[in-house]
Amino acid sequence: MLSLQYHFSDLPGFRQYLGAGLNYTRFSDVSFNAAANTALQPSIKKNSFGFALQAGVDVPVGGGWLLNADAKKVQLATDVSSFGSKVGNFAVDPWLLSLGFGRRFCGRRGSAAADGRRAVDADQIAGSVVALW
Repeated sequence: MLSLQYHFSDLPGFRQYLGAGLNYTRFSDVSFNAAANTALQPSIKKNSFGFALQAGVDVPVGGGWLLNADAKKVQLATDVSSFGSKVGNFAVDPWLLSLGFGRRFCGRRGSAAADGRRAVDADQIAGSVVALW
């Protein structure tokens, strides 16, 4: 999943965000029982592209490290075929819940430029590495 996030709150203790993006799923190990294979010769298209939305929170734990929790709504769909002809669509639109531990790439606040204009707030565009389990 590739998404953009907007951290809309800088409340003490945590940072909330919303995100939107694109999801790619590859169905890698699909099997049908022997009776279905004999009667229908079913197959599915192996690739799926769809939209994804997310909402989450980062909780700083010190030294640039953070705990992360989020929920994602993902669109997954693929074509179903029988004897080589499309016969339908298989769609699953799951909610994905994740917890993670990560580190911020950048945490500096924007500062005033020489001409007095405020520079981009790096906290608003910084990313994080989060391990999911």
